[in-house]
Amino acid sequence: MATERRTRVEHLVVDANAFIRNVNVFELGENIYTLPNVVSEIRDATTRQRLQVLPYELKFRIPATESIKAVTDFSKKTGDYRSLSSVDLSILGLTHFLEKEAVGSIKHLNTEPKSNRPLINPQRGPITLVGAIEVPTASSATGTAGDHVHKNRDERTSLPIVIDEDKDDTSETEENMDSHGIIKQMDNVCLTEREVGEDRLFGFDSNGEGSEDDENTEDENDVDSGWITPENIKQVKRTLGLGQVGAHQDEEMPQVACITADFAMQNVLIQMGLHCLSMDGICIRRARTYVLRCFACFKRTSDMTRIFCPACGNKGTLKKVAVELDENGELKMFINYKRPINQRGLRYQLPLFKSGKHSNNPILNEYQPRPQNKLPKKALKKISALDPDYAAQDSPFAKKDVQSRAAMLGVRQIGGLRPGLDRDPYMNRVRTGNKKRRNRH
Repeated sequence: MATERRTRVEHLVVDANAFIRNVNVFELGENIYTLPNVVSEIRDATTRQRLQVLPYELKFRIPATESIKAVTDFSKKTGDYRSLSSVDLSILGLTHFLEKEAVGSIKHLNTEPKSNRPLINPQRGPITLVGAIEVPTASSATGTAGDHVHKNRDERTSLPIVIDEDKDDTSETEENMDSHGIIKQMDNVCLTEREVGEDRLFGFDSNGEGSEDDENTEDENDVDSGWITPENIKQVKRTLGLGQVGAHQDEEMPQVACITADFAMQNVLIQMGLHCLSMDGICIRRARTYVLRCFACFKRTSDMTRIFCPACGNKGTLKKVAVELDENGELKMFINYKRPINQRGLRYQLPLFKSGKHSNNPILNEYQPRPQNKLPKKALKKISALDPDYAAQDSPFAKKDVQSRAAMLGVRQIGGLRPGLDRDPYMNRVRTGNKKRRNRH
């Protein structure tokens, strides 16, 4: 007995952007799962009102700690860890947890990201207009209009330069040709190319006469065979990448999948071996790995959790760059040189570094000593009247430290300065005080 093909995902994990975009997830999955934190992320009233009257049962599951740790370690290897929040990691962990429950094993999942190899000399099809399909010419008119949607049309219309033999080919005519004549000839060439393109698009030959196929179709009252019709709408959507939400129609739906529009989450899911569904056809076609590249010393590191460059030690010079291996096994980086470098903090010179136990110097490198901000011994002393070693003092109550440097700076016993003293010295601050006195100078 042949098994029936699954038309819906058995266990579907839904992210917040699927609820916000109002995707009909009940048509994609049988059991819909999400996290309580995902629902709390939604703030708009329209989406929250839709969640109150869902036509399906929304199940809440909490992933296991092992699954969250597995996807967290894998995201660090792919370089997407810094782009994922705790809720995103929990969604990935829930997908990993349900995959383990449904399949029974996770041996088929990847523990290391595979190096992807790009296509060698990929063939690109011509740019077509949305809403119209190029009608084949008389020489290649075989098959239906839908079959030509899938073919790579590499034929190009050549426009030879026409030379008038009646004119004398002398150097004087070439020298006397002014710019107005050159522009006029270029306009004629562009006009001829545009006319030829329109003729090919609407089913005419380059000679301006209608092709034989169009005459036959007109006799058969099938004039609109070159346009999008209810018969070829599925093939056109498949060609333009506007098919149904989720997997391909001919492919069997997976047992466990996650629907999200987040690029970092899709990258981790695809490289790990988990199934990922997209919304409105938005899905990454190729998984990439990211590294951090320093624009000061041009060194790179695969540790995406670093803040300081491991080579030069600078802070804020590491930028996220996509990398992949080419056909020769060499690392290829995709650097966006048009993106400007953030120059915040470079307008004014740095303040002079100060010493002391509670110094507030800007942190510039990884090995810079930081203040411990400890309380003085006087503030740490506790008085207990029931202690056998208690020595009688003038007061049985603990004395409050108000004169030390730590007390003036607001250092507490839990450590750290009070809010506001350990922030960036270049950060914009709200001015307080007398404005009239400040405006006198």
